[in-house]
Amino acid sequence: MNRVYLADLPVDYLSLKTVSPRLIRLAESKRKKPYLVTYLNAHNFNLASKNNTYKEILKKADLVYADGWGVVWAARLSGSQLPGRLTTKDFFEGFCRMAEKEKLSLFFLGGKEKVVNKMVKILKDKFPQIKIKGWQNGYFNGKEEKRISARINQLSPDFLIVGMGSPTQELWLAKNLSQLKIKVGWCVGGLFDFISEEKPRCPKWLGDLGFEWLFRLLTEPKRLWRRYLIGGPEFLSRVIRLKSRQAR
Repeated sequence: MNRVYLADLPVDYLSLKTVSPRLIRLAESKRKKPYLVTYLNAHNFNLASKNNTYKEILKKADLVYADGWGVVWAARLSGSQLPGRLTTKDFFEGFCRMAEKEKLSLFFLGGKEKVVNKMVKILKDKFPQIKIKGWQNGYFNGKEEKRISARINQLSPDFLIVGMGSPTQELWLAKNLSQLKIKVGWCVGGLFDFISEEKPRCPKWLGDLGFEWLFRLLTEPKRLWRRYLIGGPEFLSRVIRLKSRQAR
């Protein structure tokens, strides 16, 4: 599969039509080692520039999709093309429909207890035949981690879907992936909050115009002001420097 690179960080050439089938194919493959799937956006790009461990995980991930227009525009500026942004919440229900049809099983890890419980109920109501083998909130300590990993292995789901935010989710998966009896470990960030309807979704038309960041900033200013008002220009500066180095 074609990949583009931003400062050595990979982004796979995927569209809304191709990403879910690709995920399904990973789970149905015969590879014994689990796949690691995650995403890249402007915030993650900034994090990777400051955290080499996280950067190496992104570089070695089996599938990385463009979660936001910032990455798409940066790729174009660097002379590469991506079909568009792939915000997880925009294609997750389509993925669930395919997983239900293919009888693939899911386990959810992350979020608050209330959030993950509500999300599972919503998904089961929408997809009555979906195989959700289990779920667990993301607030656990080191001692509980072994118990949770043992439970996941006992259930052996096809997909372990981890929503802890970056870089925590990637670091946790990279640390535990080789011991987990799963097919795909998939990092989804704040997806659980949106599926559970605990947080409002950005209108699709506004997101398609490239202004989801503004919607999220207005709905969560205290939590996200630094990410967008400082992180946004920081990302732009890094992309411009990258372009200058390429030009030289």
